[in-house]
Amino acid sequence: MTAYSDLQRDIPLYALRVGDAEFEGAVKGFIRLGEAHLNRELQPMFTETDLPLTGEVGSRNLALPADFVEPISLHLTSGGSYVELRPDVAGEMPLQSGQGSPNAWAINGSNIQIDTPCDRAYSFSFRYRAKFALSDDKPTNWLIENHPDVYLAASLGWGAAFVMDDASLAKWKALAEEAINSIGWQISRSRLTTATVDPALLTSRFSITRG
Repeated sequence: MTAYSDLQRDIPLYALRVGDAEFEGAVKGFIRLGEAHLNRELQPMFTETDLPLTGEVGSRNLALPADFVEPISLHLTSGGSYVELRPDVAGEMPLQSGQGSPNAWAINGSNIQIDTPCDRAYSFSFRYRAKFALSDDKPTNWLIENHPDVYLAASLGWGAAFVMDDASLAKWKALAEEAINSIGWQISRSRLTTATVDPALLTSRFSITRG
């Protein structure tokens, strides 16, 4: 199970609801609700993603993706270039009235706002932190590829709630929490083992005169 379609297929199977049209019709909702829980519990696992965007002539807005959590950078990529634009703050960024090539950007509501309206359809590359949000357009992500059990259990918990099966709800909730805790432990262990200390720091001491 490594994709959205696999998850949709397996949820009715594990819930013993294959052929139940009402249940099967609600499966995508179970997945969305399960993801809401996973996004709250596993924020440190959010992955960095690069998204190509195209500006519209006369516009200073680029729509944010549905899975957006936090911005990292915006690059202008037209003509084979790769120029990083300056991040700024919406409401404080100086805005140019004439069309041209943008130099700065800021997050403004559901859009990336650039300082200058595009004088042509520029290409951009937006790097951001993405939440877990499977869809037909984005059928896979790091979590389902590496930990399909947590996706399945979190979704099946909502499936059990849908049919008011308290025993199954308790079972799937426990399995989801067990998987979440295990993933969290793996994250902590990975960070601990990969942390390094500059050897120079081991032989130097802080001095108020030299820092």
